[in-house]
Amino acid sequence: MIELDLSGGGRAKLVETDGQRIVLSSTRAAPPGATLDALFDDQSYKIKVRSCRREPGDEERYLVEGRLVNLARPARERLLRRG
Repeated sequence: MIELDLSGGGRAKLVETDGQRIVLSSTRAAPPGATLDALFDDQSYKIKVRSCRREPGDEERYLVEGRLVNLARPARERLLRRG
C-alpha cells in the first residue's frame, strides 16, 4: 500500500485511484474544496478534496475523496503502477 506524506503534517494511505479520482485514508481531516499537497517518491501530488469523513471504527483516521489536479502523465502512471 502506498504511503504519502501530507504537507503541514500527517500521513495518508492510498485506498484506491483510477488516475483521476483518489481515495485516501488520512491521519488529518481536510474540508471539501481544500487542496492537499502530498509527497510520494519525491513527486508532489495535489488533491482537490471532494469529501472527508471519519473512517468507521477508527476515530483517528479520515476517508478523504478527491481528484488529482495538475498531474503529468509520468507521475500519474507511477501512482497507478504502485497502487
